[in-house]
Amino acid sequence: MTFIALLSVVLLVIFSIILYDRWRWKRETGKVPKFGSVGNAFLEVQALFEADKQHVLEMKQEQEEKKDQEEAGGPDEPGRG
Repeated sequence: MTFIALLSVVLLVIFSIILYDRWRWKRETGKVPKFGSVGNAFLEVQALFEADKQHVLEMKQEQEEKKDQEEAGGPDEPGRG
């Protein structure tokens, strides 16, 4: 029974930390981070321990860079739109 109580407390603390970080991030930047960014962080940590997963991490980073470049770019033809 104590194991279940301890596990509940640990999960509650972790969930509270995640919510606080999201609130703080939104207050500072005005944007709410997506849970995908948490997955990317875990993938980075995993890449430290498993070198064969490095190519997956590089592909995700390239996709994010392409997405950022597409969002940053304006219309293709400035006279139209």
